[in-house]
Amino acid sequence: MAIDTNPGSQTADSFVSVAEADAYHAKRGNSAWAAAVTATKEGALVRASGFVDAEYAWKGIRRTSTQALSWPRYDVVLDGYPLLPDIIPARVKDAVCELALKALAGDIAPDVLPDVVIETTVGPITKKYAPAKQNGGQKRYAYVDSLLGPLVSGGSGQIKLVRG
Repeated sequence: MAIDTNPGSQTADSFVSVAEADAYHAKRGNSAWAAAVTATKEGALVRASGFVDAEYAWKGIRRTSTQALSWPRYDVVLDGYPLLPDIIPARVKDAVCELALKALAGDIAPDVLPDVVIETTVGPITKKYAPAKQNGGQKRYAYVDSLLGPLVSGGSGQIKLVRG
């Protein structure tokens, strides 16, 4: 499987190439990444890119209406400087690399089961409770949120909210 990392492409499925991810993880000594075969790395990068693309409400406007992924974008300012509309910011690429490493170990966006209600009865007294879940049980990635925060509408760590 060959992944398409061409910014703005109608068939792009990853923000990061395997070579870019290899360099990122080599600098950080992530041996789990180095040990993975290319096809596994490609799958992890596609899943991580899909996660980032779907979960975050980005600033600016997509460069074209036909591009497969949300980046590149127009009208995005980072630290007071406008980003070029033909690039994918390093922060996005770094976030995808971080999530791709996690994707090697398991699902980065698991389905969330509803809370389980537990009932305990002692004599005439019944207590019902459910285990506490943060974020409704969805996984959050603090480092990824901090990387992407300046590129997201509304500030740090903003995600798309969908009413169910």
